[in-house]
Amino acid sequence: MEKIKKRIANLKVAGKLKVYRMTVLVMTLFLVLVALISTLVIRSNIEKITEVWSPSLEYLQDLETMTAKYRIKQYQHLVESDDAVMNSCEEEIQKLESQIQDTSVNLDAIMSADSDAQKGQDDYKVASAAWETYRDASDEILKLSREGKQQEASKLMTGEVYEDYKSFAEKLTKLSDAFQAELDRAKTMANVCTIIIFVVIVAAGLAIAVVTTLIGKIITNSITEPVEQIEAAVASLRKGELSNVEMLTYESEDELGDTIRNLKEAMGILADYVSEISVEVKAIAQGDLTRNGDDITDFLGDFSELKASLLYILKRFNSTLTEISNLAEQVSSNSSEVENASKSLADGATEQAGVIEELNATIDTVVDLAANTAKETQSASARVKASANKANEEKEKMNDLLKEMEHITEISKEIGNIITDIEDIASQTNLLSLNASIEAARAGEAGRGFAVVADQIGKLAADSAKSAVNTRDLIDKTLVEIEKGNMITRTTAESFNQIIADMESFAELAENTMEKANSQAESLEQIGQGIEQLSGVVQGNAASSEENTAISINLAEGASKMHDRVNIFKLF
Repeated sequence: MEKIKKRIANLKVAGKLKVYRMTVLVMTLFLVLVALISTLVIRSNIEKITEVWSPSLEYLQDLETMTAKYRIKQYQHLVESDDAVMNSCEEEIQKLESQIQDTSVNLDAIMSADSDAQKGQDDYKVASAAWETYRDASDEILKLSREGKQQEASKLMTGEVYEDYKSFAEKLTKLSDAFQAELDRAKTMANVCTIIIFVVIVAAGLAIAVVTTLIGKIITNSITEPVEQIEAAVASLRKGELSNVEMLTYESEDELGDTIRNLKEAMGILADYVSEISVEVKAIAQGDLTRNGDDITDFLGDFSELKASLLYILKRFNSTLTEISNLAEQVSSNSSEVENASKSLADGATEQAGVIEELNATIDTVVDLAANTAKETQSASARVKASANKANEEKEKMNDLLKEMEHITEISKEIGNIITDIEDIASQTNLLSLNASIEAARAGEAGRGFAVVADQIGKLAADSAKSAVNTRDLIDKTLVEIEKGNMITRTTAESFNQIIADMESFAELAENTMEKANSQAESLEQIGQGIEQLSGVVQGNAASSEENTAISINLAEGASKMHDRVNIFKLF
C-alpha cells in the first residue's frame, strides 16, 4: 500500500487523475445502464432546463445588462464634451444595439420553438415594441447631445422615452420571473426523478465508493496540501491581504508547484500595484494633481487600463478644476456688472416713480378742469338756447311790425288816391266857381251876391286843392319814411335771422365742446388709472432691482469662495 502511495505521489496531477479515472471507470461500467435509464427519465426536464429555461433566463439577463449599459453610454454621451469620448460612446451604443438585436433573435427563436415558452410571447412583443420606441428616440438624443443641447436631450431621456424603457424593463422582469418559475419546476421534477434513481443506484454506489475512496484518498492527500495552501492564499488575496506569501511553502515539480510559484509572483506584483495606486490616491487627496504617466509604474496586462484610467482621472480633474476656476472669476466679474446695473435700474425706477406721481397729479388737475369746462359749456349752451328762443320771439314781432308797415303803406296809397279825387273835385269846384263868377258878372247887381258866394267857393276850392297838395306831399314823405322803415325792418329781420343761426351754431358747438370735454375727462381718468398701474410696475421693478443687487452680491461671494476652494489643488 505504501508503495502505491509513493508511486501516485510522484505522478503529475494528470497521471494521478488518470489512475483515479481508470479505477472509477472500471467500477462504474455496470452503472452505465442505470445512468442511461436515468438519463431517459429526466431527459425531458433537462432539455427544458438546458435548451429553454436556462438559455432564456441568460438571454433575458443579458438583455437587462446590455440595455442598462446602453443607457449608461447615453448618459456618458450627455455629460461628455470631448468628441473622441462621444465617438467612443456612439460606437459602443452601436455595438450594444447589434448585440441586443442578436440576443433578441435568439430568445425569440427559443420562445417560438417551445410551446410552454410561447406563453410569454405577448409580454415579449410588448417589451420589444417598447424597446424599439426607445431605440428610435436614441438617435434624436445623441443628435441633441452633439448639438450641445444636453438639457433637452436629458429631458427627452427622462420623459416619455424613459416610460418606454421602464415598460421594457418591467416586461423583461416579468418574463424572467415566469421563466425562473418554470426552471424551478423543471429542476424540482428532475430532482424528484434523481432521488428515485438515487435509491436504485445507492447500493451499487456504496460498493464503488469503498474501492474509489481508498484510491481517492491517496490521490487527495497528494493534492490537498498544495491546494489548501493555494486556497488560503486566494482567501487572503480576496481579503486584500497581499503580504501573506510566506504561507506558500509547497514545492514540487508538478503543476501545483508551478501554480504556487506563479501565485507568489502575482501577489508580489499586485502588492506593488496597490502601493503605487495608494501613493497616487493620497497625492490626489492632498490636492496634488501634477503627476503624469512618467511618474507612475507601468502596469502589466489588463492592469494597463487601470493606469490609463488613473491618468484620465488626473487630466479630467485638472481640466474640470481649471474650468471651475475660470468660471468663478467670470461669475464674479459678471455679478459686479449685474450689481451696478441693478443699482442704476433701481435709481431710475425711483425717479420714474416721482415723475409718474407728478404726472398723475397734473392729470387729476386737467380732469377737474375738463369737468368744469364741460359744466360751464353746458351752462353757456343753455343760455344761448334761451337767447335764441328770445330772438325767435323778437323775430316774430319784427315780422308782425313789417306786416303792419306794409298795411300802413297800402292805407297811405289809398289816402293818396282819395286826395287825388279831392284835387279833382277842387279843380272842378274852382272851375264851377269861375263859371259862377262869370255868370254873376253877367247878371250885374242881381248876381253880385252869387258872385260873392262863387268867389268864396273858388277860394275854398283853392284852399282845398292846396291842402290836398300838402297832404299828398306829407303822405309821399310818409310813404318814403315807411319804405325806409320797411327796409330797416327787413334788414333787422335778416340780422335777427343771422343772429339766431349764429346762436344755434354756437349752441351746437357748445354741445360738441361739452361732449368732447366729457370724453377727454373720461380719457384722462383712464390715463390716470394706467399711470397708477405703471407706477405699481415701476415700484415692482425697483424692488426686483434691489433683490437682483442682493443676489449678485451673494453670487460674487459664492464665486470667490469657489475660486478659493479650487486654489487648494495643484494643477498642471
